[in-house]
Amino acid sequence: MPRFPEEAWSGPLRLETDASEEERLVAGGSVAETVRKLLAAGQVHDAARALRMVAGASSVGDQLVEEIAAAPPLHRANVLRMFVEARDYARAARCCERMDDHGHAGELYERGGQLDRAADAFLAAGLVERAATVLERSQDFARAAELYLKARLFLKAAQSFERAGRFHAAGELYARLAKWSKAAEVLQRVTAQEPDYLKATLLLGRLLSAARQPVMAAQCYRLALQTYGLRQDSLEIQYRLAVLLRDSDRVEEAVRLLRDLADVSPGYKDVEEQLRALTGESASDGAAPAASASAEGASDAEVTGLDLVSLDADVEFLRKVPLFAELAVTELHDLLQHWECVTYTPASVVVREGDDERRLVIVKEGRARVVADAGETDEHVLRTSGPASGGASSH
Repeated sequence: MPRFPEEAWSGPLRLETDASEEERLVAGGSVAETVRKLLAAGQVHDAARALRMVAGASSVGDQLVEEIAAAPPLHRANVLRMFVEARDYARAARCCERMDDHGHAGELYERGGQLDRAADAFLAAGLVERAATVLERSQDFARAAELYLKARLFLKAAQSFERAGRFHAAGELYARLAKWSKAAEVLQRVTAQEPDYLKATLLLGRLLSAARQPVMAAQCYRLALQTYGLRQDSLEIQYRLAVLLRDSDRVEEAVRLLRDLADVSPGYKDVEEQLRALTGESASDGAAPAASASAEGASDAEVTGLDLVSLDADVEFLRKVPLFAELAVTELHDLLQHWECVTYTPASVVVREGDDERRLVIVKEGRARVVADAGETDEHVLRTSGPASGGASSH
């Protein structure tokens, strides 16, 4: 084992880096001694080389971490610099944690790619937003969203909830931020199998009602009731559907829904009063009480610009047709009222030149050929149309 005379430590130290010297250091068990003496002499760069290049140096690294809190300030600084130069960011971070410097520890963990530990360190330092940002990088979006919420960064929280697939939580936040279109979009992504489905349906229906889209709101409520039926956690959905039907002069259906509500939950809201007003069973001094249909924190006027993602697959199909791409969802719904879906067998003639009618034909499924007759047996194919393409007939 090589021995170093005391006077050798009075000047700068340089490690020999050839393999044979490294083998001798390891074999003689002097790695710890070498690293400690290099640190004592202020030769941090050489100590880092020994830590990084010499096999068996990890144990001395752990020992130095354990001792860091009680070490003199200069020694602490040298040990930390050595770990950083050796790219041993985990041990450098642990040193910072032992010195209660959690913010610096978080930076070092992050630099070393240990993002979960970095987030924990930032939280210990009270750096909540920084912790959330790190968790986003590690794709732990659900935890990031909770931290953004804690930091009152609501838009970032909503975006992270959305990326985590927690669409109801995202939709609630987007609605509170008055981002109506985004709220409606993500709420429609909550599936019937998810525990928040009924809550998401209720909020979506309120947004649609506030946007003066009662037909779509009613459709939203009906889908939920068809799936789950009338039970304690769907009472409000049935109540709001009844109010929408009442306001649309569909009194008979509204009364039926309200009676079902009264049977399942006697005394629910103003159901009895609504029934008396609608059935005429007792005198009423005015119109039936109106239920609030606005999204929380929003007036009707504020939600009129809602650009909705349709619940209707036919509307979504029409949005893909270039001719209708710029139309709003409400206009597409109006267009569908004049639409007819027809199925043709192969080789059928859909429209013929000279037909005495004017209509627009859009191919939804399959393909259609546009041909020009060139005689009894010959035809010339002008083009082939696929889904979302079509043309108008002429006189």
